[in-house]
Amino acid sequence: MAGSDTEDQGSEPFETHCVIELSTRCHEDLIHWMVHRITSPKSAGGAELHVKTVRDVDTNQCRYLHISAPFYRLMETAEWLEMMKPDLTDNHALKEFTVKTLPKFVNDDHPYDQLFTYAEKARMVFFEVFELRAQEHELERFWHINKLRFTLGQSIFTKVQRKELINQIYSLHNKEDLKVLGAEWLKVSLLKKQPLGHIRDYFGEHIAVYFAFLGYYTEMLVPATLLGILMFFVQFISTASLQAVAAFAVFNLLWGTFFLERWKRHCNRLAYNYGMLHKSSEELEIPRAQYKGQMGRNEITGMPEPTYPNMNRYLWIAFVSTPIVSLCLLMTVYILNTYLNTQLRLNHEYAIHPTAWLFFYKFVPSGIYTTSINVFRAVYKYVATWLTDKENHRLESEYEFNLIWKLLLFNFINSFASLFYIAFWLQDLDLLRSHLAAQLITNQIIDQVPETIVPFIKVRYDKWRLRKDLRKEAKKRDARGENEDPNFEFLRDQAIVEGHQPPYLGTFDDYLELFLQFGFCFLFSSVFPIAPLFALINNLVEVRGDGFKLCNIMQRPFARPASDIGPWQVAFELMGFAAVITNLALIFLGPTTKSYFPTWTTVELLIAFVVVEHVLICVKLGMSSIIPTIPREISIAMAKNEYDMKRALKEGRAKETRKEIEERKMSRRVSGWVKRNPSSTSGDGEAYSVHKRVEINKGEL
Repeated sequence: MAGSDTEDQGSEPFETHCVIELSTRCHEDLIHWMVHRITSPKSAGGAELHVKTVRDVDTNQCRYLHISAPFYRLMETAEWLEMMKPDLTDNHALKEFTVKTLPKFVNDDHPYDQLFTYAEKARMVFFEVFELRAQEHELERFWHINKLRFTLGQSIFTKVQRKELINQIYSLHNKEDLKVLGAEWLKVSLLKKQPLGHIRDYFGEHIAVYFAFLGYYTEMLVPATLLGILMFFVQFISTASLQAVAAFAVFNLLWGTFFLERWKRHCNRLAYNYGMLHKSSEELEIPRAQYKGQMGRNEITGMPEPTYPNMNRYLWIAFVSTPIVSLCLLMTVYILNTYLNTQLRLNHEYAIHPTAWLFFYKFVPSGIYTTSINVFRAVYKYVATWLTDKENHRLESEYEFNLIWKLLLFNFINSFASLFYIAFWLQDLDLLRSHLAAQLITNQIIDQVPETIVPFIKVRYDKWRLRKDLRKEAKKRDARGENEDPNFEFLRDQAIVEGHQPPYLGTFDDYLELFLQFGFCFLFSSVFPIAPLFALINNLVEVRGDGFKLCNIMQRPFARPASDIGPWQVAFELMGFAAVITNLALIFLGPTTKSYFPTWTTVELLIAFVVVEHVLICVKLGMSSIIPTIPREISIAMAKNEYDMKRALKEGRAKETRKEIEERKMSRRVSGWVKRNPSSTSGDGEAYSVHKRVEINKGEL
């Protein structure tokens, strides 16, 4: 790649905050127009950012747009996004940043260029680019060129990307910061805590909260693991008593409640430190760039934004999304049921007639099932994403919530339906134990290979190959006498190399892995008590493995704000309630319970199960209400901030009132002075300027 067009940047050095890789099908006129919209003033509907274009050496076709933001635009966007920054005049207390209060956030030790991290700058530039919306005269402008048609108010770059005229959009790694972060995060003891503050500064709150949850969950697995090992040895040496099994199950249920409630406290403390604990209401949130509708105005803010009737969304969910998702879930159950019945029948035939043909043939259903379910998973994910896109949710949080629950239901049924079938239909606890262990251990081993090892090898090879190509292009530029800024030349080559790295697709798969692991450990904990040990070992590796993947394999994701783990909190809590039912059902339906109460009928056992289940659920709810979700010191700090804001507001109003009263008094005095001195008026009867008369006649007034 070569060649760069530089927009006027003033005296600020160019720093690439966002890279847009264009498709070869993207027409030059469309590219020129996108650059024009990015660099145009805000008053003309632009983003008022800086752009440098990178062209291919051989074809001279524009392939990359490097986008940077001047400092004043970063300040304006930060105020619009309600970013929180430490107030240097108030003991570094987090305050909402505004342009007017800039002196409170900078000083000699914290200069202007350190006010925003690179992650925050990239997030703001990404936001401004995707907030560029089509105007009325642009709707059909590129239909004859790239078959591109906009609707009024639609996000320009969202539409262009959906038409596959943009290959990808990403930000760049900072090699020096990454080296420091890697040394602190990845090259330390497994037992040392993670540098969450540095992770947040580099990747943003969304990823920092995930790693905080992963680390906290791993720590909380330690007591469950110790008790599980003890219970495992008891079961191994001799059959555990009913009291021991029941006590272990109750401990796990209470542990799950304690873990989730304590996590809320820990998460709220992090959110407060990140300035994310109390943000504006949903009506004040900024709509998604993909949100479509007729242009209107927000009823609260008065700002222009697309509007879409909620009734249309509800009708789509009720009559399209829900039936299709239900049909897919039923299809999953049908495939699983067919596989299990076929597998059990072949196992039974092999037990009666152990022939070589049947020995190999009995593995066929597992292979077919694994292949078919993986294909169906990919199809279902596409369908779920399409349905959620069509639902046209206004906020990113709403979109994620609806998409996550669609995918979560599928993965829950796919992962746990076979266990429920074995536990409560076949009632074979030995088969349940072996099947659960096989799923838990196999999934953990298999996940590590495609997640980290294979991508790392591929990325290393791609970087080696690309650097060879870049050296060849550098020789071509030297031969043509094309001289460029060395700093931007480095950024250009870095963008090309990192553009070939796989993009980070978000935390969904990471949270899903932990959610399924949580289910494997505690849904049937009374049957396989040693499961938390495997989870603990996996998570100790996962913490560094996921960090290594983000730092060395993936493209740098854009920072996203987050105050908690979102819908996953509800998912884990529902899993906790499900664990109450499944473990009690295993205990009451097991042979040990029946031998302890030989005179009890099935109905009496069922009544006892319902009573105990209700008692334990009440205990869980009681624990949830007793444990405060916001630590006391955070509550006090929040109350103090609110008090300071109200006091400042009242003092400001009092000053304005006193100023207004003084101005009125001054006006009356000046009017009286003019009446007493009619000769001071000009020929046309107009009095001189009040301020001038006051200045001249200070003594008399």
